Amino acid sequence: MTNQSSVMEFYSGKQRGNGGACWTRSYRLALNLHRCRSGMHQQPFSELNKNIVVASGKLPFDWITAYSILGIRSERLSCGETETPLDKEQSLDMRIVVLTGAGISAESGLSTFRDKDGIWAKYDLSAVATPQGFQENPSSVLEFYNMRRAVVSKAEPNDAHFALARLQRHYVGEVALITQNTDDLHEKAGSPFVIHVHGEITDALCANCGDVWTAPAVMSASDPCPNCQSKSTRPNVVWFGEIPYHLDKVEEFLSDADLFVSIGTSGQVYPAAGFAAEAARNGAATLELNLEASANSRIFDNCIFGPATKIVPAWVNELLAQ
Repeated sequence: MTNQSSVMEFYSGKQRGNGGACWTRSYRLALNLHRCRSGMHQQPFSELNKNIVVASGKLPFDWITAYSILGIRSERLSCGETETPLDKEQSLDMRIVVLTGAGISAESGLSTFRDKDGIWAKYDLSAVATPQGFQENPSSVLEFYNMRRAVVSKAEPNDAHFALARLQRHYVGEVALITQNTDDLHEKAGSPFVIHVHGEITDALCANCGDVWTAPAVMSASDPCPNCQSKSTRPNVVWFGEIPYHLDKVEEFLSDADLFVSIGTSGQVYPAAGFAAEAARNGAATLELNLEASANSRIFDNCIFGPATKIVPAWVNELLAQ
């Protein structure tokens, strides 16, 4: 793993020794070359890569570096084709999967859960974030989430949220945005598609029939479900011991990803903490953007550390500039 303080260094490939070519382009080229050679693609290599921009307008000969990233050992590599000029208006179309955690919302005033002044330093998680805690004292749990909902309603997205929304709207390839956060700051920033694996604090859930609706500012244990009238409404958040939402969809995105990016996560909450390793097993490059090293930083190909409001917009700007 290479720790880098500069987004430009990561995307110029200086740490990869590939002569300044974009590392992610090199990775995609090598992945396509490997797929051609292994029979996974029937199209010629040059046809597969017509949509990959290279500054010189030609396919770069940097496959050995990219193959080393793929973990494929080869003394000599050659596709047997001549360099093909590319249309300068064509764009890189990697499939990108972004996972965000509490760290991306910290600069919007939403405290993270695990730091010394975090939520779990003030509250017993077994009492307010488990099905058992809700069963024993629903009023106390609802009071906790009413407080959290009020804080979230006043929070505004920061530059990192806006940058990811811009990436989703303007990047030519696919960008899947997965968040562990229950706040709605990605949506407030304009992200068109967000997968909330831990639910959304702005919604209510009926524990009886599974109906979901927009939560009122103040929820109480006596609130009836608008669908079945059962008085078993709760916040639509995933508690400890429960299965996260949309894991089948997440699995699809991880299996097809070319680049997996983790932003502001602790690397301690599973199954989300295992997404990077799963994406890597499927052939994706991995990048961590974080204030400091997470619990699983060692598994990432590259890490960039700093405030999310600085490093995330810088990364997005570099990517869109390609």
